[in-house]
Amino acid sequence: MCQCYCRCNCDNDREKAKRYAIVAGIYVLVFALSGAAMFSSLVENGYAEWASNPLRAQASPVHPPEATGAPSSDRRSEELTAAVAAGDVAALNELKGLLPGGDRIVIRLFSDEQLKRLVAKALTMPGTANNAELLNLAGQVVIAGEAVPYANQDAVQLLSKAWTGGKADAARDLTLHLKMKGDPASAYLWALRCVRPCMPMFPASEYRKQIDSTLAARIEELSKDSSIVFAPRI
Repeated sequence: MCQCYCRCNCDNDREKAKRYAIVAGIYVLVFALSGAAMFSSLVENGYAEWASNPLRAQASPVHPPEATGAPSSDRRSEELTAAVAAGDVAALNELKGLLPGGDRIVIRLFSDEQLKRLVAKALTMPGTANNAELLNLAGQVVIAGEAVPYANQDAVQLLSKAWTGGKADAARDLTLHLKMKGDPASAYLWALRCVRPCMPMFPASEYRKQIDSTLAARIEELSKDSSIVFAPRI
């Protein structure tokens, strides 16, 4: 009876072992099929290098490739800066849409050579509403005095044309710029024109204090003529 009991136990153990082996085999097969499907998917999506060298992939994560024929944002920015340097206003509007921020942020995208071409082109452009943003940008480049040598005449010409085209902030920039350059009379001229963006932080009355009343009265009259960009000295 004892021998029979032992044989039964042995038979049961063998049956359990077989079942475990079958279950383990199924799991191995499932994982193998899943791995093959994943490998195939990676290769189809341009990840062959990742699949063949996962260690390097851990150090440098792989990003999905861009759709064929769709230029990257960096490439598009390069195209736009080249177009803006040639005077393309629409390109500037698109560039600002890609990179929200002030002109100082946008300027960083350009090479020095592009900025030189931009300023040279802007100096020949009329002060229209369509050109206002580009003229203002060029004026900021001249004021910065890095890519192009600083020239007060050019800076005032560019920003005044931007203001004529409807860029109200240009009057504020001219007011502050001319004050810093030691021309309080011209600063007062532009402070009178800078109503909305300058008040109340930069009231014209503050600039009037720096010049005599006779000159101030003359400047107030001249400020109505948009063609006057510098105030008289006397």
